Amino acid sequence: MYIKFSDSPVLALNARTECFSTLSIVLTCSVSGELFKYGFKRWIHSFNGVIIRTLNGINAKNSTSVIIKSCGYQDAGSYTCTAWNDNGMETFWTNKTSIVKVLGPPVVVESHTSQDQYTLLSVKFYSISQSINVQWYLFDEPIFNTSTVVLPTEITLMIYGNKILSGGYYTNISLENQKAGTYSVIIGNEYGKTKQIFGVIIKVKKAKDDYKCKLTSQFIDKNVPPGKWWRIAKSVSNFTKKRFPPFLEHDGQIFIHPLDKSEILNNHFANIANIDTEPEIPDNNEPPPCHLNKFVITEKEILDQLKILNVNKPAGPDGISPRI
Repeated sequence: MYIKFSDSPVLALNARTECFSTLSIVLTCSVSGELFKYGFKRWIHSFNGVIIRTLNGINAKNSTSVIIKSCGYQDAGSYTCTAWNDNGMETFWTNKTSIVKVLGPPVVVESHTSQDQYTLLSVKFYSISQSINVQWYLFDEPIFNTSTVVLPTEITLMIYGNKILSGGYYTNISLENQKAGTYSVIIGNEYGKTKQIFGVIIKVKKAKDDYKCKLTSQFIDKNVPPGKWWRIAKSVSNFTKKRFPPFLEHDGQIFIHPLDKSEILNNHFANIANIDTEPEIPDNNEPPPCHLNKFVITEKEILDQLKILNVNKPAGPDGISPRI
Protein backbone atom coordinates (compact mmCIF):
# COMPACT_ATOMS: atom_id res chain seq x y z
CA MET A 1 0.00 0.00 0.00
CA TYR A 2 1.39 3.43 -1.02
CA ILE A 3 0.40 6.92 0.13
CA LYS A 4 1.51 9.81 -2.15
CA PHE A 5 1.60 13.50 -1.30
CA SER A 6 3.03 16.38 -3.34
CA ASP A 7 6.73 16.59 -2.39
CA SER A 8 5.96 14.21 0.52
CA PRO A 9 7.81 10.90 0.90
CA VAL A 10 5.91 7.72 0.12
CA LEU A 11 6.29 4.94 2.72
CA ALA A 12 5.90 1.21 2.26
CA LEU A 13 5.36 -0.93 5.38
CA ASN A 14 3.40 -4.12 6.06
CA ALA A 15 0.16 -3.21 7.81
CA ARG A 16 0.14 -6.36 9.99
CA THR A 17 2.91 -8.70 11.12
CA GLU A 18 2.73 -11.86 13.21
CA CYS A 19 5.57 -13.19 15.34
CA PHE A 20 5.67 -16.51 17.15
CA SER A 21 6.91 -16.36 20.73
CA THR A 22 10.73 -16.56 21.12
CA LEU A 23 11.31 -16.02 17.37
CA SER A 24 12.60 -12.81 15.76
CA ILE A 25 11.17 -10.50 13.09
CA VAL A 26 12.37 -7.49 11.10
CA LEU A 27 10.13 -4.51 10.29
CA THR A 28 11.31 -2.56 7.24
CA CYS A 29 9.97 0.82 6.17
CA SER A 30 10.91 2.04 2.64
CA VAL A 31 10.60 5.58 1.30
CA SER A 32 10.13 6.68 -2.31
CA GLY A 33 8.79 9.62 -4.36
CA GLU A 34 10.23 13.00 -5.33
CA LEU A 35 13.01 12.93 -2.78
CA PHE A 36 15.38 15.79 -2.16
CA LYS A 37 16.88 15.80 1.30
CA TYR A 38 15.11 13.13 3.38
CA GLY A 39 15.49 10.97 6.47
CA PHE A 40 13.75 8.97 9.22
CA LYS A 41 12.83 9.61 12.85
CA ARG A 42 13.03 6.97 15.58
CA TRP A 43 10.41 4.22 15.47
CA ILE A 44 7.59 4.55 18.01
CA HIS A 45 6.26 1.46 19.78
CA SER A 46 2.82 1.88 21.38
CA PHE A 47 0.18 -0.40 22.92
CA ASN A 48 -3.50 0.45 23.23
CA GLY A 49 -2.71 4.05 22.29
CA VAL A 50 0.01 4.46 24.94
CA ILE A 51 3.61 5.09 23.81
CA ILE A 52 5.84 2.38 25.25
CA ARG A 53 9.28 3.25 23.84
CA THR A 54 11.17 4.68 20.86
CA LEU A 55 13.63 2.60 18.85
CA ASN A 56 16.58 3.48 16.65
CA GLY A 57 16.18 2.08 13.16
CA ILE A 58 18.91 0.60 11.01
CA ASN A 59 19.06 2.95 8.03
CA ALA A 60 20.21 1.79 4.60
CA LYS A 61 19.74 4.12 1.57
CA ASN A 62 16.00 4.71 1.36
CA SER A 63 14.84 2.33 4.12
CA THR A 64 14.93 1.90 7.86
CA SER A 65 14.52 -1.36 9.78
CA VAL A 66 13.95 -2.40 13.37
CA ILE A 67 14.69 -5.89 14.68
CA ILE A 68 12.54 -7.51 17.39
CA LYS A 69 14.56 -10.34 18.90
CA SER A 70 12.86 -13.24 20.67
CA CYS A 71 9.30 -11.95 20.51
CA GLY A 72 7.37 -11.77 23.79
CA TYR A 73 4.02 -10.36 24.83
CA GLN A 74 5.72 -7.03 25.67
CA ASP A 75 6.68 -6.61 21.99
CA ALA A 76 3.07 -6.65 20.76
CA GLY A 77 1.45 -3.41 19.63
CA SER A 78 1.87 -0.70 16.99
CA TYR A 79 5.20 0.26 15.39
CA THR A 80 5.16 3.63 13.61
CA CYS A 81 7.73 4.66 11.00
CA THR A 82 8.06 8.43 10.31
CA ALA A 83 9.94 9.96 7.35
CA TRP A 84 10.62 13.55 6.21
CA ASN A 85 11.50 15.20 2.89
CA ASP A 86 12.93 18.73 2.54
CA ASN A 87 12.68 20.34 -0.94
CA GLY A 88 14.56 23.45 0.16
CA MET A 89 11.47 25.50 0.80
CA GLU A 90 9.40 23.25 3.02
CA THR A 91 9.75 20.06 5.05
CA PHE A 92 7.11 17.40 4.52
CA TRP A 93 6.37 14.59 7.01
CA THR A 94 4.53 11.30 6.70
CA ASN A 95 4.24 8.12 8.75
CA LYS A 96 2.90 4.61 8.56
CA THR A 97 2.11 2.00 11.22
CA SER A 98 2.42 -1.78 11.37
CA ILE A 99 0.52 -3.86 13.94
CA VAL A 100 2.63 -6.63 15.48
CA LYS A 101 0.74 -9.61 16.90
CA VAL A 102 2.79 -11.93 19.14
CA LEU A 103 1.52 -15.52 19.05
CA GLY A 104 2.45 -16.94 22.45
CA PRO A 105 1.13 -18.76 25.52
CA PRO A 106 -0.99 -17.04 28.20
CA VAL A 107 0.79 -14.69 30.61
CA VAL A 108 -0.21 -14.61 34.30
CA VAL A 109 -0.30 -11.02 35.56
CA GLU A 110 -1.83 -11.53 39.02
CA SER A 111 -2.59 -14.40 41.44
CA HIS A 112 -4.38 -14.35 44.77
CA THR A 113 -5.30 -16.72 47.63
CA SER A 114 -8.11 -15.99 50.07
CA GLN A 115 -9.14 -18.22 52.98
CA ASP A 116 -12.40 -17.89 54.83
CA GLN A 117 -15.04 -20.58 55.03
CA TYR A 118 -13.55 -21.92 51.79
CA THR A 119 -10.17 -21.47 50.12
CA LEU A 120 -10.38 -19.47 46.87
CA LEU A 121 -7.47 -19.49 44.38
CA SER A 122 -7.69 -16.97 41.54
CA VAL A 123 -5.58 -15.89 38.56
CA LYS A 124 -5.74 -13.01 36.08
CA PHE A 125 -3.96 -13.56 32.78
CA TYR A 126 -3.46 -12.23 29.25
CA SER A 127 -3.97 -14.37 26.15
CA ILE A 128 -3.78 -13.39 22.48
CA SER A 129 -6.11 -16.28 21.69
CA GLN A 130 -9.67 -16.68 22.92
CA SER A 131 -9.38 -20.47 22.78
CA ILE A 132 -8.38 -21.14 26.41
CA ASN A 133 -8.31 -24.26 28.57
CA VAL A 134 -7.64 -24.35 32.33
CA GLN A 135 -6.72 -27.28 34.57
CA TRP A 136 -6.05 -27.14 38.33
CA TYR A 137 -3.75 -29.56 40.17
CA LEU A 138 -2.93 -30.70 43.71
CA PHE A 139 0.55 -32.24 43.99
CA ASP A 140 0.55 -32.55 40.16
CA GLU A 141 -2.67 -34.58 40.28
CA PRO A 142 -5.63 -33.11 38.34
CA ILE A 143 -8.50 -31.74 40.42
CA PHE A 144 -11.94 -32.68 39.17
CA ASN A 145 -15.51 -32.06 40.38
CA THR A 146 -14.73 -28.48 41.40
CA SER A 147 -16.21 -25.14 40.42
CA THR A 148 -13.89 -23.51 37.84
CA VAL A 149 -14.74 -20.41 35.79
CA VAL A 150 -13.00 -18.41 33.03
CA LEU A 151 -14.35 -14.90 32.52
CA PRO A 152 -13.19 -11.84 30.53
CA THR A 153 -11.94 -8.98 32.69
CA GLU A 154 -9.73 -5.89 32.65
CA ILE A 155 -6.11 -6.47 33.61
CA THR A 156 -2.95 -4.40 33.99
CA LEU A 157 -0.05 -5.44 31.77
CA MET A 158 3.51 -4.43 32.60
CA ILE A 159 5.14 -3.62 29.24
CA TYR A 160 8.73 -2.45 29.42
CA GLY A 161 8.11 -0.71 32.75
CA ASN A 162 4.76 0.80 31.73
CA LYS A 163 1.45 -0.20 33.31
CA ILE A 164 -1.09 -0.60 30.49
CA LEU A 165 -4.79 -1.46 30.86
CA SER A 166 -5.84 -4.27 28.57
CA GLY A 167 -8.47 -6.94 28.10
CA GLY A 168 -7.69 -10.22 29.82
CA TYR A 169 -9.21 -13.16 31.62
CA TYR A 170 -9.99 -14.32 35.14
CA THR A 171 -10.17 -17.88 36.46
CA ASN A 172 -10.54 -19.32 39.96
CA ILE A 173 -11.22 -22.48 41.91
CA SER A 174 -13.08 -22.89 45.21
CA LEU A 175 -11.71 -25.56 47.57
CA GLU A 176 -14.34 -26.68 50.04
CA ASN A 177 -12.28 -29.38 51.77
CA GLN A 178 -9.49 -26.95 52.88
CA LYS A 179 -6.92 -29.65 52.10
CA ALA A 180 -3.32 -28.56 52.60
CA GLY A 181 -0.85 -29.01 49.77
CA THR A 182 0.84 -27.39 46.79
CA TYR A 183 -1.71 -26.24 44.24
CA SER A 184 -1.05 -25.17 40.66
CA VAL A 185 -2.96 -24.19 37.54
CA ILE A 186 -1.97 -24.74 33.91
CA ILE A 187 -3.51 -22.29 31.44
CA GLY A 188 -3.16 -23.08 27.75
CA ASN A 189 -4.09 -21.73 24.35
CA GLU A 190 -3.26 -22.84 20.82
CA TYR A 191 0.27 -21.40 21.11
CA GLY A 192 1.43 -22.88 24.40
CA LYS A 193 0.88 -23.29 28.14
CA THR A 194 1.88 -21.48 31.33
CA LYS A 195 1.89 -22.69 34.95
CA GLN A 196 1.21 -20.82 38.18
CA ILE A 197 1.98 -22.33 41.62
CA PHE A 198 0.24 -21.28 44.85
CA GLY A 199 1.73 -21.30 48.35
CA VAL A 200 -1.47 -22.62 49.90
CA ILE A 201 0.41 -25.10 52.07
CA ILE A 202 2.00 -22.23 54.03
CA LYS A 203 -1.23 -20.33 54.52
CA VAL A 204 -3.13 -23.45 55.56
CA LYS A 205 -0.45 -24.25 58.15
CA LYS A 206 -0.63 -20.70 59.52
CA ALA A 207 -4.42 -20.96 59.77
CA LYS A 208 -4.07 -24.22 61.70
CA ASP A 209 -1.53 -22.67 64.05
CA ASP A 210 -3.86 -19.74 64.72
CA TYR A 211 -6.70 -22.16 65.37
CA LYS A 212 -4.61 -24.16 67.85
CA CYS A 213 -3.65 -20.98 69.69
CA LYS A 214 -7.32 -20.17 70.03
CA LEU A 215 -8.04 -23.66 71.40
CA THR A 216 -5.16 -23.38 73.85
CA SER A 217 -6.54 -20.14 75.29
CA GLN A 218 -9.89 -21.86 75.78
CA PHE A 219 -8.15 -24.89 77.29
CA ILE A 220 -6.84 -22.89 80.26
CA ASP A 221 -10.12 -21.00 80.74
CA LYS A 222 -11.73 -22.24 83.99
CA ASN A 223 -15.18 -21.14 82.86
CA VAL A 224 -15.31 -23.62 79.95
CA PRO A 225 -17.86 -26.44 80.56
CA PRO A 226 -16.33 -29.92 81.20
CA GLY A 227 -17.70 -31.44 77.98
CA LYS A 228 -16.32 -28.67 75.80
CA TRP A 229 -13.04 -28.67 77.73
CA TRP A 230 -12.55 -32.38 77.02
CA ARG A 231 -13.09 -31.86 73.28
CA ILE A 232 -10.60 -28.99 73.27
CA ALA A 233 -8.05 -31.07 75.20
CA LYS A 234 -8.18 -33.83 72.58
CA SER A 235 -7.86 -31.29 69.75
CA VAL A 236 -4.79 -29.64 71.26
CA SER A 237 -2.90 -32.74 72.43
CA ASN A 238 -4.08 -35.46 69.98
CA PHE A 239 -4.60 -37.77 72.97
CA THR A 240 -7.38 -40.35 72.99
CA LYS A 241 -9.22 -41.30 76.15
CA LYS A 242 -6.80 -44.19 76.79
CA ARG A 243 -3.68 -42.15 76.14
CA PHE A 244 -4.70 -38.99 77.98
CA PRO A 245 -2.69 -38.58 81.23
CA PRO A 246 -4.70 -39.34 84.43
CA PHE A 247 -6.13 -36.36 86.23
CA LEU A 248 -6.46 -35.75 89.99
CA GLU A 249 -9.57 -34.39 91.64
CA HIS A 250 -9.05 -32.39 94.84
CA ASP A 251 -11.41 -30.03 96.67
CA GLY A 252 -13.86 -30.07 93.75
CA GLN A 253 -11.20 -29.16 91.17
CA ILE A 254 -9.49 -31.25 88.49
CA PHE A 255 -5.70 -31.07 88.15
CA ILE A 256 -3.75 -32.42 85.15
CA HIS A 257 -0.34 -30.78 85.25
CA PRO A 258 2.29 -33.03 86.94
CA LEU A 259 3.53 -30.22 89.21
CA ASP A 260 0.02 -29.55 90.53
CA LYS A 261 -0.63 -33.24 91.17
CA SER A 262 2.73 -33.79 92.89
CA GLU A 263 2.16 -30.83 95.21
CA ILE A 264 -1.29 -32.14 96.25
CA LEU A 265 0.04 -35.67 96.88
CA ASN A 266 3.00 -34.31 98.86
CA ASN A 267 0.74 -32.27 101.15
CA HIS A 268 -1.55 -35.26 101.66
CA PHE A 269 1.17 -37.69 102.74
CA ALA A 270 2.92 -35.04 104.86
CA ASN A 271 -0.29 -34.50 106.82
CA ILE A 272 -1.00 -38.17 107.52
CA ALA A 273 2.64 -38.87 108.47
CA ASN A 274 2.77 -36.37 111.40
CA ILE A 275 3.30 -37.79 114.94
CA ASP A 276 0.91 -36.26 117.44
CA THR A 277 3.16 -36.84 120.51
CA GLU A 278 6.93 -36.72 120.42
CA PRO A 279 8.75 -39.46 122.46
CA GLU A 280 10.54 -38.33 125.59
CA ILE A 281 14.31 -38.13 125.38
CA PRO A 282 15.97 -39.76 128.40
CA ASP A 283 17.96 -37.43 130.66
CA ASN A 284 21.34 -39.14 130.97
CA ASN A 285 24.29 -36.96 131.87
CA GLU A 286 26.71 -39.79 132.64
CA PRO A 287 29.82 -39.75 130.44
CA PRO A 288 30.33 -42.66 128.04
CA PRO A 289 32.56 -45.45 129.29
CA CYS A 290 35.01 -45.06 126.38
CA HIS A 291 36.77 -42.04 124.95
CA LEU A 292 38.04 -41.58 121.37
CA ASN A 293 41.08 -39.42 121.67
CA LYS A 294 41.78 -39.18 117.94
CA PHE A 295 40.73 -40.67 114.59
CA VAL A 296 42.45 -40.68 111.22
CA ILE A 297 40.67 -40.36 107.82
CA THR A 298 42.80 -40.72 104.71
CA GLU A 299 42.19 -39.09 101.34
CA LYS A 300 41.77 -42.48 99.73
CA GLU A 301 38.97 -43.38 102.14
CA ILE A 302 37.11 -40.17 101.26
CA LEU A 303 37.49 -40.81 97.51
CA ASP A 304 36.28 -44.40 97.95
CA GLN A 305 33.12 -43.19 99.66
CA LEU A 306 32.50 -40.52 97.03
CA LYS A 307 32.80 -43.08 94.23
CA ILE A 308 30.07 -45.28 95.65
CA LEU A 309 27.57 -42.43 96.11
CA ASN A 310 24.32 -42.86 94.16
CA VAL A 311 23.72 -39.52 92.44
CA ASN A 312 20.07 -40.44 91.83
CA LYS A 313 19.25 -40.49 95.55
CA PRO A 314 17.90 -37.44 97.38
CA ALA A 315 19.94 -35.27 99.73
CA GLY A 316 20.53 -36.39 103.28
CA PRO A 317 19.98 -34.48 106.56
CA ASP A 318 22.76 -32.04 105.64
CA GLY A 319 20.80 -30.98 102.54
CA ILE A 320 23.73 -31.63 100.18
CA SER A 321 22.86 -33.50 96.97
CA PRO A 322 25.05 -36.53 96.06
CA ARG A 323 25.56 -34.90 92.63
CA ILE A 324 27.78 -32.26 94.22
